[in-house]
Amino acid sequence: MDEKNLLAILGFVIAFFIIGESVSAKEVNNEFNLTKQEIKILLKDVGMTQSEIDEMPVDFLRSLIADGAKKVFYKKERVAVNDNKSRNDGVSALTNGELNGHVDITGSAYAVTSDWSGYRKFRFWGRWSWVSIPQNTYEDKFAIGWPSSEGIILRTNTSGGIQLHTHDYWTGAARRDYGTQPDRAEPNAGVGVNIDLIQGQGKNHAGHIDQYVYTRQSSGDANVKFEYGHARTAFSPSWTLNSATGLGVSATLTVDTGYVMQTISW
Repeated sequence: MDEKNLLAILGFVIAFFIIGESVSAKEVNNEFNLTKQEIKILLKDVGMTQSEIDEMPVDFLRSLIADGAKKVFYKKERVAVNDNKSRNDGVSALTNGELNGHVDITGSAYAVTSDWSGYRKFRFWGRWSWVSIPQNTYEDKFAIGWPSSEGIILRTNTSGGIQLHTHDYWTGAARRDYGTQPDRAEPNAGVGVNIDLIQGQGKNHAGHIDQYVYTRQSSGDANVKFEYGHARTAFSPSWTLNSATGLGVSATLTVDTGYVMQTISW
């Protein structure tokens, strides 16, 4: 074999391995990043904006596509909660603008393909994320609530457990809690979870509730409330039940709350 043919064969082999490496790398990256087609579906069919897509976990976005979801609303707000840390003598250990903590709350709702004959199906997804460093790391709460009079219900199994629910709590890249049952549920008014804040994590505290709901009503309107409750003492916040807003967190002298609320119509 002459030198020219040998070089040609060698070049082909090298090119084959380079192409193979490129395809493999692309396939691996596609496991963690949305494809152009997926982004197009989320923008055009689901009705999301690019900034909303950038805020959401990839696995959640893919599940919206699988659900045949249509966005009903999306709202994100930064709320202030009283995070005043006191010394044993009762005097505040913080001064000036440091008295309040700040939490980003995202509330969203989607109409999805129903798997229950005669019922409409919606998906409520709420997220909380600390922006400041929580000074008081006790037990907080997060709830999604809606009026009990509007016919929106949770689906339960034969043992009374809530179906189609997940929640979690992360500090940075570490998942601290995950569950498929809420800590509190009102079948026609909302779900809520306890959040055991972990010390020494800076402002890296975030979590979500993902809940599917149903209604037999052919049309209706309901306010959906996504509420975060922050405790400044070791006394855990209490749940509250209001006919107009459903399940929520009770504000007291030692518990402050913040929320976003939007209307769902069908």
